Amino acid sequence: MLRPRSVYLLPLLLAALLTGCGGGGGGSAAAPDPGTPAVSPALSFNPATVRGTVNAGTSLTLNVIASVARPADFANAGTVVASIVDSNGVLLPTAQLIRDSDTQYHAVLQTAPSLAAGTYTGNLSVRLCRDSGCASQFPGSPMLLPYSLQSRPAS
Repeated sequence: MLRPRSVYLLPLLLAALLTGCGGGGGGSAAAPDPGTPAVSPALSFNPATVRGTVNAGTSLTLNVIASVARPADFANAGTVVASIVDSNGVLLPTAQLIRDSDTQYHAVLQTAPSLAAGTYTGNLSVRLCRDSGCASQFPGSPMLLPYSLQSRPAS
């Protein structure tokens, strides 16, 4: 659970990496009002695409910087529940989060050592929700964090 300060936002994001998102919501989302401008993502990531090469049977450590785009969106938010969905099982459900500042963190991710040789591309879906059931999300959520990983045959 996040206190009403953005300083705690990304630690919850990391916690979500450890647990994953527990299932989908169902139902359909209403189409946005055509007169409503699109909201930019709540977080920005550096690198914008996670890339790496790993030998099959081993795990590769990857670093991603997450920056809060609009700290005011979370200043009086109360609960913020972050989740990351890796539907392809490319990453291990463990991670570390290091606080660099109130609005910037870096996450340490690891690829699953069970990846067979090949190329893995896709997106991690990052959601920032107002409750554990994710009935309502914060502006700019969900966000996609693309990845492109190459797993080489073991030598």
